[in-house]
Amino acid sequence: MDEEVDVMQEMYGEGSDYQQYKNTKLDDLKKRMGNAILTEMRAVDKKERMSDFKQKIAIRQFHALEKENQQSFFQKYNGRGNNDLHVSVIRLKQAMRKTFHDYKRERHMDEFDQLMEKE
Repeated sequence: MDEEVDVMQEMYGEGSDYQQYKNTKLDDLKKRMGNAILTEMRAVDKKERMSDFKQKIAIRQFHALEKENQQSFFQKYNGRGNNDLHVSVIRLKQAMRKTFHDYKRERHMDEFDQLMEKE
């Protein structure tokens, strides 16, 4: 510590307030480092917000396009008076839903039977 004081006195002179100069430089360094960190944090935050914003826009555009395609599909066939296709699609969906639920029910029953056999 005495060596540091001797070096500082030698650099800045006997009558100078070298300790104040040292403290001022350290404070300045801390402020600049803090500002650099804050600037970097703001840039990262802005980038993340822009990424989230772009992702939300892309999802909305996808859903809008999907909805538009569905509407145009049914309008194309319904506009010509072709109700049969629309009815067929509805019936197919209902049949698939019923088949899926039957499959799930059977699978659960099989799992239950296997559990009962183990015990």
